[in-house]
Parts: sequence; C-alpha cells; structure tokens
Amino acid sequence: MGPQYKESLENNEKVLQDVINHSSFNFMKESFNKSFAELASMPKDQIRNNPDIPPGIRHLFSAEENVFKPDPVAVQFVRKGIVGDWRSYFSPEQNARLEKKFRERTAGTDIPDLWKDVM
Repeated sequence: MGPQYKESLENNEKVLQDVINHSSFNFMKESFNKSFAELASMPKDQIRNNPDIPPGIRHLFSAEENVFKPDPVAVQFVRKGIVGDWRSYFSPEQNARLEKKFRERTAGTDIPDLWKDVM
C-alpha cells in the first residue's frame, strides 16, 4: 500500500470506516448476493450478449435450464467458513458420499489426520 493510502487511512476516519465496512463479511455477502439476484432476474439474451459480464457467468446465467430453481434469490454463495459446518448444509446422504469420496481420494496419505477431530 502506498504512502498516500496510509495517510488517508490515518487522517480520515470516514475512509477508514468505509474500508472496514466494505471489507466486512456481511457487506461482501449482501453485495455479492444482491448482484447475483439482479443477474438472475435479467433476460437470458441480455446476459448472453453483454461483454461486461465475464464469460463463465454469462454461460451460467444463460443456460437453457434454470440452474437456480426455484428461487435464485434464495441461493446464497457467500457464507462463513466454519469447520464442520457442512453438516448444516448437506443431507446425511450427501455427507456420507462426501466422506466416502474424501476417504477414497486421500487413502494412503496422512491428509485425513489433519481433520480427525472434526470428521
């Protein structure tokens, strides 16, 4: 960070508070999810033909089948990363599949030991 930014943060309380606010988890979550909902409500042609939207996002939102059924606003991509919190999001069947795949892919390594207290 250059000296002009350091001085601005030190001498201007509003700038400092703006940085703190805009880098908070809640702000980023709300901002991202709001943008996501706005994109999901746009007509597919408008998304598909907008060069300002990154290609991967254009593809995701302009797919023939709506991948965000039934309500794109309910889809939340940003969440706190809490160890073991997948249990709150996965069904027991999904959790069993994930654990099986994890064990298969990490067999013969010490990787499973890294999380033995949470698995």
